[in-house]
Amino acid sequence: MNIMKPELLKQVLNALTLQPFILLKDFSNLPQIDRELRMHLYEDFSYDGFLQLLQKVLQPGQILVSKDRFGIWCFAIQIPDKFLSDYQSPCFLSGPFLTKRLTVDEIRGIMKQQHLPDRLLKDLSAHYNQLPVVDRLFDGSNYLENLVTGFFECDYKVVFSDKAAGTGSSDAPFPAASAAAAKASFPADTPAPLSSAPHRFREDPRISETSIEERYRNENRLLDFVRNGNYQEARKTFDGWNHTVYIPPRTENRLRDYQNFTIILATLLRKAAEQGGVPPLYIDDLSSRFSIRINEARSTRELDDLRGDMIHRYCLLVQNHSMKGLSPAVRSVVTYIDFHYAEPLSLRFFAEQTNLSRTYLSGLFKKEMGVPLTDYLHSVRMRQAMLLINSGSVPMAVIASSCGYSDPNYFIRMFKQIYGMTPKQYQQSVAAKIE
Repeated sequence: MNIMKPELLKQVLNALTLQPFILLKDFSNLPQIDRELRMHLYEDFSYDGFLQLLQKVLQPGQILVSKDRFGIWCFAIQIPDKFLSDYQSPCFLSGPFLTKRLTVDEIRGIMKQQHLPDRLLKDLSAHYNQLPVVDRLFDGSNYLENLVTGFFECDYKVVFSDKAAGTGSSDAPFPAASAAAAKASFPADTPAPLSSAPHRFREDPRISETSIEERYRNENRLLDFVRNGNYQEARKTFDGWNHTVYIPPRTENRLRDYQNFTIILATLLRKAAEQGGVPPLYIDDLSSRFSIRINEARSTRELDDLRGDMIHRYCLLVQNHSMKGLSPAVRSVVTYIDFHYAEPLSLRFFAEQTNLSRTYLSGLFKKEMGVPLTDYLHSVRMRQAMLLINSGSVPMAVIASSCGYSDPNYFIRMFKQIYGMTPKQYQQSVAAKIE
């Protein structure tokens, strides 16, 4: 049970858009700490300096926070051995992250300090724009200290590396740094975390390719979940992607910018639902309604809420209306019934529509849908009847006619056969629950 606690902590931090990991004993996953930025920049880069920092400075009960020369932050926690598997080191790492979104001028300043050529501005900007921004994790609430203490059953305190604390400087990002960092003292020969010099610079670093590829991978994961109607995973993926990926504004109007990107998301979700087997008629109806809501939105907060609603509704659309694997004939029958259930429909009608014999169509429909065609027709009509009955104000004869039953008595018999009570009894039971 103990070895599950680091995994649970990872899940909590993932929810905060951080990307934690346990350092393996062979250190093979250490490049995750800066998303391999330096490995792309330099031919001979080694993470030995960062390992030395951890070995010299990290102590039991500490949450060591450090900032590297690229303005990128991380933190490290020493985990008691009883919480580890054999292949894991006692070092729990989380990074990289930023404390605020960097401006182009700030990125240029970092590039100048690290002697990087101007042509890398676009690449580095893409890298920074993929990093999560964490601005409250180390504030006076001691949230992280309490969280880690609770998981590992011993007291933990946040300590800032002297290379990262920024004590007394204008760029100190965390209010809590003043107390903890002022008390932190480290050996004079402590290496700077993830030092960047001297190293041989690569002619073609390809930094942006990695960042862009990661963004597209996450985007494709989101669409895969929508295609399968998996809302929980789709929403989790979107929240992580939405909070870590920063796309620079393309217009001066922030609301218009949000609307444009929401339209792009809506288009992607629409295509994912189509690939998930949902007929275009269903998609077009939902897409049209979302288009109106996007254009009528009056705040970025409203659009944030709308994005979540879009993901939910498209996943539901796939869950309820996916026809993946259905033959064209059965697909056309199901779609027609869903949109024309109030019309006089029969097996003969659909046999003529699909140019198939009644016997063949009946057998094909039952094989693919699991129920006879007439049973499916009644189920669709009854679902619509339930909606009208729940409104409480529509006469029963009108409900019957609206759902494709010209004979109200036949409608009542079918309703009782399916639900075990008459429409009137059902209506009374609904009214009683409301009271």
